Amino acid sequence: MTSSKQVVVIAGSGNIAQYLAEEFTLDKTHHVVIISRSESGFFDKLGVSFEFLGNSRDFPNVPRGIQRARHSFREILANESEVKWTLLNQGWLADYFVQNPLGTKSHMRPFPEGWPIDMEAKTVRVVGTGNEPIGWTAARDLAKAVVKLVSSDDWDKHIYIYGELGTWNKAIEQVESFHSITLKRNYVTKEALDADLAGEEDERWYTATIDEWSLSGATAVPYEEAFQQRAKYFKDVHFRTISNLLRDSEHMKII
Repeated sequence: MTSSKQVVVIAGSGNIAQYLAEEFTLDKTHHVVIISRSESGFFDKLGVSFEFLGNSRDFPNVPRGIQRARHSFREILANESEVKWTLLNQGWLADYFVQNPLGTKSHMRPFPEGWPIDMEAKTVRVVGTGNEPIGWTAARDLAKAVVKLVSSDDWDKHIYIYGELGTWNKAIEQVESFHSITLKRNYVTKEALDADLAGEEDERWYTATIDEWSLSGATAVPYEEAFQQRAKYFKDVHFRTISNLLRDSEHMKII
């Protein structure tokens, strides 16, 4: 008997791919095939391109390194008429909130060169005032959203999801309250950021590009649009807040 299940091809075997494979397997409505990114032909009919950014439509030039890497691909997609595609954005991956010196509760690898909170040193890098709009979404919730999305017939060119929209100041307060700690705030001024962006030291430059992404407000997806798309595509997906994830980390092996 021939299966009528749609085949979903996942390019790459990284951290997000692991979540995708798990969620598609749990959903039981698709066959999942994982291939290397070097294999051609997987993008023949439709494709969800992960930007791993926030509002990449209105802020296409940040982070700078990612913009350079994806500029040509975005142009190819924009001119593509035979392939069904969308750019999916979720802001920061919220999994980094549950990574600490005692271990991680996420498939995601730590991101110390970009993530501003250092739980081991009990410090946090605050760019600007800390009140700039920021967005966060858990990687597993992102994967759940993709499972629902591939079954939809009508894709917007940009699709936005979020678990929480807030500010770093509010997020830091949640982390401090949950862990009963005080994080030392190290403020990064616009002038210091510009100096690192103009410098030649690769590590400092890269960190500065991520900080610039936060400072610009570009990590936050456009709320009204994301809210409407949540009702359109993801009404059955529970997108967890920072508080939800912190509580889940107390009893879940992998959030």
